[in-house]
Amino acid sequence: MIPRALAVLVAAAAAGAAPVGSLHRVPGRAGCISPADVPAPCRHARELRSNVVMSPDGRTVYTIGGIDSRSAIAVLRRDARTGALEQLHGRAGCVHRYGRNCTTGVLNNPAALVVTSDGREVVWANPPSVFEYLLVAYRRARSSGALSQLPCGLRCVKGWHGLPSCVRALAVSPDGRNLYVTCGRGLAIYARDAATGRITQLAGAHGCVSLHDVCAIPPVAPFTPASVVVSNDGRSVYVLSSGADAVYAFTRDMATGALTPAACYVDAFLSAGNKRCRPLFGLKTAYVLDLSRDSRNAYVVGRSSSSGQALVVLARAADGALVRVATVRLGNVFPSGVTVSPDGKSVYVTDHNGVEVFARARDGTLSRLPGSFGRLRLHPADTYAAPVVLSLSPDGRYAYIAAGYAPDGKPNRILVLRRTR
Repeated sequence: MIPRALAVLVAAAAAGAAPVGSLHRVPGRAGCISPADVPAPCRHARELRSNVVMSPDGRTVYTIGGIDSRSAIAVLRRDARTGALEQLHGRAGCVHRYGRNCTTGVLNNPAALVVTSDGREVVWANPPSVFEYLLVAYRRARSSGALSQLPCGLRCVKGWHGLPSCVRALAVSPDGRNLYVTCGRGLAIYARDAATGRITQLAGAHGCVSLHDVCAIPPVAPFTPASVVVSNDGRSVYVLSSGADAVYAFTRDMATGALTPAACYVDAFLSAGNKRCRPLFGLKTAYVLDLSRDSRNAYVVGRSSSSGQALVVLARAADGALVRVATVRLGNVFPSGVTVSPDGKSVYVTDHNGVEVFARARDGTLSRLPGSFGRLRLHPADTYAAPVVLSLSPDGRYAYIAAGYAPDGKPNRILVLRRTR
């Protein structure tokens, strides 16, 4: 028997209608933006980089990346009606270590950028760094998205316990009160003052989880945190290991942001000798994880215990525990990202040359869209050598993805994709 959701998709495709969640390129120059020195039929931007981050209000797209003196942030205004991107004029359009007709900012091999949930600050990380401050916070103008230094300057971020000279990833809590920062050897927890923008590490063992410094003891050793995700209900924090062989679940204190270990999931071979952790959902490795907006499901991509790559559907319990519901085979193409749409109706898996598109049912299970709607293929000239992640607008109407390769860590272009709702 064909599931009802899949039957609806097949009927829509047969009738010629694009199914919900399908992605389509926006035609013309409005359909992409490229570095100013790259000849492409797109709008152009200075200091464009490959990591794409959307502000919570959907008004601004930031790109960040680059190496050493080529590290930069581009600030792009987004048209909510057409999805088109356009760089802010003058110095407001970019941030660069040496200015260069941009706002001056502390940038050195930046690894990640987040916009606070109220849209008032932008925080980025510089790992490893010759600078004293690995995290930098700037004020964001909510009307334009332009960035400027906070009154407290570089002193806006205090505390480095659990972060031995590096930062791998950042995540901000939905209520905007906390920031979570990972390094290969620790996880740091910060409190944020929404009025001033000051970010301060929690005191003592509440401020970090690590086998080093004065931190809380991690749930299992070795503890090698990489990516970090906060659930949309704010009650759980999930961390993936740098070796891609473990997922750590923490319970978040809603008042302080402090974390308590809740569960850990490791490769079945490792879990056989570890009674504290559960098997890793039938995976040998887990690369990335995302959560549905209703916080009922998690989706993780990795290499399956049998063979090939896989997308695993997980049910999330009230205490944050994760239980496997289903596994979707992805073949042998290395997946680099997984994204759940804001309306919860779609899940996207990205790789170096395309996007797999799935419809999400109310129970969280997935069905690949039929025919060509099930995969958006990037033209060979647009394929990108580094991992890519899809960024969706808050209203779910448009998606953005870096594609192609240009010198100095720049993308050939950032594509604007229209999403069928």
